[in-house]
Amino acid sequence: MSKDKYRLLVADDDSPVRDHICMVTEFSGWATAEAASNGQEALSKLETNSYDLILMDCQMPVIDGYEATRRLRALGNNTPIIGLTAVLSPEARAKGLAAGMNQPPWTESP
Repeated sequence: MSKDKYRLLVADDDSPVRDHICMVTEFSGWATAEAASNGQEALSKLETNSYDLILMDCQMPVIDGYEATRRLRALGNNTPIIGLTAVLSPEARAKGLAAGMNQPPWTESP
């Protein structure tokens, strides 16, 4: 499947991080990016839009990234999800895998 640009959803409650990721992907030209500031907002956007990739912060208010991922998977949404977190631990990785993230936070270089 050939596309001009991919659609990216960036779900992160830290606005400088969210804005930076969106800016870099837009500037690179490989993707158009939309932002959500928490898991509930991400779920709402996914009700009416489709994306090729989701970058999901694990620690967010309202609904965290783990729960948002579980809910998406329960609805049959198979969009690839990469987990983002500042808390790198084996437990965070295991929690991401259990939630259904394709690439949960890792604790060592991939």
